[in-house]
Formats: sequence, structure tokens, C-alpha cells
Amino acid sequence: MSLIHIDIETIPSGELPTTEWMLDNHPKTMSKADTIQKWAEDAENKEAIHRKKSLDYLQAQIIVVGAAKDDDDIVSFQGDDEKEVLTQFDEWLGNLDTNTPAYAHGICGYNIKKFDAPMLFARAVKYGLDRIQQLVQFRPFDERVYDVMEMAYPMLRNEYVSMDNLCAFLGLEGKGEIDGSMVYDYYKEGRLAEIAEYCRKDVEKTRTLYHKFR
Repeated sequence: MSLIHIDIETIPSGELPTTEWMLDNHPKTMSKADTIQKWAEDAENKEAIHRKKSLDYLQAQIIVVGAAKDDDDIVSFQGDDEKEVLTQFDEWLGNLDTNTPAYAHGICGYNIKKFDAPMLFARAVKYGLDRIQQLVQFRPFDERVYDVMEMAYPMLRNEYVSMDNLCAFLGLEGKGEIDGSMVYDYYKEGRLAEIAEYCRKDVEKTRTLYHKFR
């Protein structure tokens, strides 16, 4: 069984929330009208809420997919059009082995069960991309799915440990000049190529960790 190593990069979709939206969704701890109004009009609060969309399964936009089959060269698909990015990835899956359906491949990623796979699955359904849907649609404890974070921390269940911290602990190459929190800022500056390079490096780190814990 071939193993597909995957990583994705996301940004928030749409525009900043309006003041009206902020007023309707203010923190429940706020009760004074003037405090709520001030909070709702604050640009930094709007920006903070907008950025959280990048982690929301239905409000994020995938701008980069990095992937590699087994130990082959790492490829990436990137762009401003989410459907086009994922269509290219879907076509790449189809070209790997025309005689092997996507669901026959294994899949590997870091925290892939709780982030990458749900993100990809929802959009594969939305855009009608069957190969991606087959690849990331799996049952709990499916033996063809390798979540490297779970492999490294088999006793943990609901805690997140960053890949860079794990790499640093093991003496492996960790953070470069960019980390996940900087992706949206890089995107706004038109630095998509650097985001794609960052994604490919994460695929490589994930693959290295997979071989270490396998």
C-alpha cells in the first residue's frame, strides 16, 4: 500500500465581520451596551475574529496542499482559487496509479485526523472531487491512516503538541522563518510561493517523523 503524506495551509475566507455581526455575537460576559458597542467597533477585535476562520472547517480557505507519495519528491498546489487548488491535487492523485483507487492508498499527516482530513473532505464533497473524498474518508482507528501526532503521543487524546516542538525535542530541523500563525500575513503580502515552500517542508518533517515512530 502506497502512503500519501499531506499538509495543507489555510487562511480565513470572506471579509472582516461587520459591526452589526459583532453586536449580535459579542461575548456573553459583556452586559453593558456601551462596552459591547466599543468592542464591536474595535478593528483589532474584528481582525482577531476574522483570523480564527482559518481554523474553522466551513469558513477557512485552503490555499496550499503539499503532498508526496511514499519517499517520492514533494509537490505542492497553491493559488487564490480554492477549487482550482484542490482540483489540481485531485488530478495528481488520479495520476499516481490509474489502476489504484484513492481509498487504497494510506494517508499520513500531523494532526491529520482533526484538521487536514476534515478540511479536505468537506471541500471534496462541495466541489465533487471524488479522489480526495475517497482518500480522506476513513473510520476511527482505520489502519491506513497514520496521524504522526498520535504516533508520537499515543497516551494523549485531546491535547495538541506542535510539530516544531516535537522536532526540536528530537534534534530535528524545526521552525524556519515562517510558522502557521504567519501564513495569513504572508498571503496578504503576496508571498504565496514562500507559503508553499513552508508547506512542502512540513510534509518533509511529517515524513521524517513518520519513519522515526513507525
